[in-house]
Amino acid sequence: MGPVRPPSQPGARLFISNLAYNTTWQQLKDHFKVLGNVVYCTVFKDKATGQSKGSGIVEFEHAQDARTAISKLSNSIMVHGLPFAYDNMMLRDMFKSITGGNILNTHDQLGRGKGYGLVCFDTPAAAQAAIDKYNGSELHGRLLSVGLDKKLQGAP
Repeated sequence: MGPVRPPSQPGARLFISNLAYNTTWQQLKDHFKVLGNVVYCTVFKDKATGQSKGSGIVEFEHAQDARTAISKLSNSIMVHGLPFAYDNMMLRDMFKSITGGNILNTHDQLGRGKGYGLVCFDTPAAAQAAIDKYNGSELHGRLLSVGLDKKLQGAP
């Protein structure tokens, strides 16, 4: 049995889903530590294969930091219809004119393009500006659909 962790502050622990299968616990922690002191982080893995299940836990020292993280991630948009050759850098370049954007996961665990990507913004206004600018536009012959990430907004 490993070391015993003190109980967390109520509301300080977040369940994170939709992770790339190659995301490590350290990458997950690094992503969230800019929002507060992360005291625990794990990526769930299949016991038989060791393969990531695409989800995990991030626990902050303070519940307020968890609420801040939820607020920041609530400013996330999904971009569908991307060319499969598009990678994180291309998507970042696309959105660089809109400040406060952070690109997350545009490729699967084998490095193949998914045709979609998640972009997190610092403010709701920046997320809305991205939607207004790119939703319904065409990129390399593909029609883009850009909107708030319904999973992060709590929609079914």
